[in-house]
Amino acid sequence: MDRLADALLWLPESGVLFAGDPVYMDPILGVWPHSRIRAWRDTFHAMAALQPTVVVPGHGNPADLAKAKRDTRDDLDWLVREVECALANWGPIDETVERLADTPALEHLEQIEGWHQRNVNQTYLQLESE
Repeated sequence: MDRLADALLWLPESGVLFAGDPVYMDPILGVWPHSRIRAWRDTFHAMAALQPTVVVPGHGNPADLAKAKRDTRDDLDWLVREVECALANWGPIDETVERLADTPALEHLEQIEGWHQRNVNQTYLQLESE
């Protein structure tokens, strides 16, 4: 399985996972041209399988796994699923970004206004090029 190249630190005795950049809590994640969205999603799922009690993110404040799933995993899964669907149906990028602009499940995240549509756009470009 393709994974991100970020370093993680797992302390199984204490149940603490220092996750670094693959996990965002509180602010919305940022998809960049160099991001590998599928690898990022797969890495998150592998980290979650460890069942940490505390996750220390690269962005935001430490919290439990449930919050990490809500703030990062749900967004990664949603982006890949929805953009793959748009590509399978030959949806143009501008229409896809507009259609996916409203995301009530992510509204609790900080900086969603400035990042969400950009993330959809970057995910589209990346998945289209695969």
